[in-house]
Amino acid sequence: MSAVAVCFVCQWCAQIGAERAGRDRLQLPGGFVMVPVPCAGAVPVDVVLRAFADGAEGVAVLGCHLGGCHHNQGNRGASVRLALLGATLATLGVHPHRLLVSFGSAHEGHQFASVVEGFMTRLGALSQGADLALLRGRLEGAALAPGCDLPPREPEAGAPSPLPADILEEARRLLASGEVGHVLGLAVTDGGVLPEVFSTPQELERAVAASKYPLAKTFWRFMGGMPQGTSAALVCRPCDARAVREQTKMAQYEGQTVRCLTLGCSEEDAHKCGCANPGVDAPSYVALPDPLADLDPAGRIAFWRDSFQRCIKCYGCRNVCPVCICPSCRLEDETFVPPGILPPPPLPWHACRALHVADRCVGCGACQDACPSGLPLLALHGSLSGHLHRESAYIAGMGMTSPIAAAMAAQGPCGGPPPAWGEPGGARGADREVRHG
Repeated sequence: MSAVAVCFVCQWCAQIGAERAGRDRLQLPGGFVMVPVPCAGAVPVDVVLRAFADGAEGVAVLGCHLGGCHHNQGNRGASVRLALLGATLATLGVHPHRLLVSFGSAHEGHQFASVVEGFMTRLGALSQGADLALLRGRLEGAALAPGCDLPPREPEAGAPSPLPADILEEARRLLASGEVGHVLGLAVTDGGVLPEVFSTPQELERAVAASKYPLAKTFWRFMGGMPQGTSAALVCRPCDARAVREQTKMAQYEGQTVRCLTLGCSEEDAHKCGCANPGVDAPSYVALPDPLADLDPAGRIAFWRDSFQRCIKCYGCRNVCPVCICPSCRLEDETFVPPGILPPPPLPWHACRALHVADRCVGCGACQDACPSGLPLLALHGSLSGHLHRESAYIAGMGMTSPIAAAMAAQGPCGGPPPAWGEPGGARGADREVRHG
C-alpha cells in the first residue's frame, strides 16, 4: 500500500511545475494530494499538524525559489516557520522524512517530479510508525492511565516576605510623584497571597514578595481595562518582566506607560524553574532541564505519549501563559475543531500552541506550574526557544526582533497567521475577557 501525503503547492510555481510535468508526461507517484495555496508563506504550521492528525503520513510544502517569491518574501517566511516545525517534530520523535520543504520554479517540471517521487519513496519506507500514532493522538499502550500515578507536585517555593527596601522605596516614590497611578503586586489576604492594586504609598505597607506567582498575565488584564494615558508599575520576578516586554512588542500597552520593578529570585526558586541565572536580562531557557537529551526517537515518542495522555484539556496552560493573549484562540476555530466534537488530540494541540508562542516564550514555567496533571511543558517550549537561539541568536523578552515576526513582516499580504496586534478589535480592552480562565 502506497503512502498518503498532502502537498501544499504554490499556485505561481509548484502548481504550474506540476502541470508542466503532466504535459511532459512524466511519471508521478500515486498517493499524494495537491492543495494549491497562494504562497508557501500562506501555510500555517498548525494546518500542517492538522494534516498529520487527519491521516497524512507526510506533508510537503513546495514554493518558489528563495528570492523569487511573488509575494515579497513569503517563501522565506515559510522557511523560518517550517524550520521551527521541523524542530518541534524532532523533539517529539517524529521522523524528519515526514516533512518536506522544497523550492523550485514554474518551468521546472522535471524537478517537481523528482522531488515528489523522492518524498513518496522515503515515506513508503517509513510506513505506519509510532510517530504517526503520536501525532494523531492515539495513545493506546501508554504506560500511565489518565489521572493515575501522576508525578508528585513540589510545594510552592518562596514564602511571602516583605518587599526589599529598595523596591519598596522606588514603588513609594513612583506613586508619590505621580509617575505611575497604580502599582500591581502581591499582598496577603484571607484567601492567601493574591494580586492587589496599590494606589497610595501607604497601601504598599501590605505588599509582599513571593516569587513563583505569575503576575504578567494579571497585569495585562488589568491594563486592558484601563484607558489610554494610564501609568502603572508591576512588582514581579524577572521572567514576568521579560513577558511584559513581549506584550509591549505586541502593542498591548499603546498609549499607556508601564514599569517593572523586578525582584530577584531566590536560589531555590531559580532551581525549581531550571533557571541558572535569573536576572532580569538573563535568558531563562538555556538551563531548562532536558529530559530528552539521551533519548532516541522511540524514547521521545514514549516520553510524550506517556506524558500527554494525562492531559485533561483544562486549558490552564493557555489561560495562565503571559504571552498567549490572542483575542480568540486560533485552535478553537471551526477549521481545526468542528462544532460538536471534543477538542483536538492533546499532543497536536500542545505542539500547535508551543509553535504559536515559540518566539515569545520566556520560560517562566507558569504553564507547567498550572498543569494539574504535571505535564513537562517546559521541555517542549524550551526546545523551541533553544532552536531559535541556535539559528538566529534570538532570546525572547530581551527586546530583540523575532526572526518569525521579521519574516512575516517581509512576506506581505500573501497569507499566513494574521498579526492583529494593535489593530482595531485586536487584543485590548473588553476583548481580553475571552481569555479569562
